[in-house]
Formats: sequence, structure tokens, C-alpha cells
Amino acid sequence: MRERWGSSNPGWLQGMADDARDEDGINFRWSPIYSNSLYFHALMEFAWQTNPAMQHTLARTIMTAYYTQGVDVTPIDTLVRFAEQCGYSGDAARAALTRPSVLQETNRLCGTIARRYRIQGVPHIVIGSRVLSGAASSPHLVRLINEQLARSTSE
Repeated sequence: MRERWGSSNPGWLQGMADDARDEDGINFRWSPIYSNSLYFHALMEFAWQTNPAMQHTLARTIMTAYYTQGVDVTPIDTLVRFAEQCGYSGDAARAALTRPSVLQETNRLCGTIARRYRIQGVPHIVIGSRVLSGAASSPHLVRLINEQLARSTSE
């Protein structure tokens, strides 16, 4: 953690990771790998267009590999392998990830969404009118969801 975020890190990030690990059984593996998410986002759009029922499984597979196993998920071959493991056509996934027009559109869309919703961190979660940019504990998320549900059922 210190190598990745610097010695001036006040420890809040490690504390949140430790809380997530303790509360949810998530074992973060901090590594110096920094992945560009453009291909990931393009693959998620491909997954949604191809088989939306499996998109969440694909995203979870990739995120688990990155955050708990330290896998570099930037290479196209790696993403294609994960897509195949989740039942997608590897050839179709590779075609989507190597088509310049798809990547340009993905980049444009990500920028538009980031500006519109003022995304400044990941994960970025919108629950009703509440915006969370960065990690949050499970109890905090459950409380916000329950508050939103209560509001929406009373309207």
C-alpha cells in the first residue's frame, strides 16, 4: 500500500480496505499494477450488447482477478480469456476490443458520463440523489439503499 500511494498516505485507504476485508471477506491484494480501464469499459459494453445476463459475472471475474489476485487486466488477451470463461465468443470480444471506432466511442462515452456525474473516484455509486465516489463500507451502502427505498415507496 505504501509503495502504491506514497508514504504521505494517512492510512484511510488501507483502513477502508481492511474494513471491507473484515466485513465482506474481500481480500485486497495491493500491487503496483495500474490498469487503464478503457478496454474494460469497451468489453462491458460488448458484454451488454451481446449477453446482458452475463455482464455482471464478467465484471466480477475481472475485478476479482485484479483486486484480489493482482492480475494485470490491461492486455487484450487477458480480457478475451475472461470473456471466454464467462461464455462470450473470444473472437467477437477481441474484434470489439481492437476496433478503433469502438474504443473511440467508449472513451467519448466514459468522458461524458464522468463529467455529467462528476465522477472523481472508483467505485462511483449513485443511490437516488446520493453520490459516493470512492470506497464505502457495506453497512453504509445498505443504509443508503434502505433510505432510498423508504423514500421511493413513500412518494
